[in-house]
Amino acid sequence: GINAEYGGHIAKDVKNIESLGNQACADAPACFQQVKAAMEDCMSRNANFVQETIDAAETAYKENFEAQVAEWANSKGDSLLGDLARMAMDRFSRAGDSRA
Repeated sequence: GINAEYGGHIAKDVKNIESLGNQACADAPACFQQVKAAMEDCMSRNANFVQETIDAAETAYKENFEAQVAEWANSKGDSLLGDLARMAMDRFSRAGDSRA
């Protein structure tokens, strides 16, 4: 089960996540339209834009951040943030591996 300390961490984070979500939702429509227009412009100029961007992001992550993220996630033990970071790293690794 969830111990009291872990539950306390979750309770504290819920307010932060709620606040972040409310702020993001307020700004999302205008931001989305700007990003969409920029993406469509890039895609019209380069048919391989999406794949090249994904490839570049994967390379940059693996070369610059993967080891640091793994170290940070492992340092968080069984905390919510550590679990989420490890799940994201696992999913990102498997997505890259599946195309290789």
